[in-house]
Amino acid sequence: MGGYIAYEIIRQAGDRVMRLVLLDTGARADPPERRQGRLELVRLAEREGAASAQRQLLPMLIHPQRLTDEALVAGIMQMAIDTGVEAFKRQQTAITRPDNPPLLAQIRCPTLVLVGRQDVLTPPALAQEIAAGIAGARLEIIAECGHLSTPP
Repeated sequence: MGGYIAYEIIRQAGDRVMRLVLLDTGARADPPERRQGRLELVRLAEREGAASAQRQLLPMLIHPQRLTDEALVAGIMQMAIDTGVEAFKRQQTAITRPDNPPLLAQIRCPTLVLVGRQDVLTPPALAQEIAAGIAGARLEIIAECGHLSTPP
């Protein structure tokens, strides 16, 4: 969700941003099917708890080979449990991204765009689009990495 927030900060006070890192994000507005998927995850969390929703998300969050990494999976699952259903619902309903490609040209600070090569939620093509839209941006694609490019 950091990318959503970063774009809004740029929109409201871009002249105050000295450096920017965009991790595993996109610039385009979310399609209706993505919003529908979030609503379905909220309903699952309401019925079965935040851990159930997180278990469903897990294959989209980490590299397939890491799904058997018990420590990594336990950390991600614990974050979901600690966050809880109500906060999960607030997060999922807050995630609405306007179409940001026109905003990219306004970013004037040094920018790193980073993405996991196997990120299925925001694939490298979206990161390439962002980096191409920001003058001087640096693009880094992390091998054997999914959407969660920073460890829990």
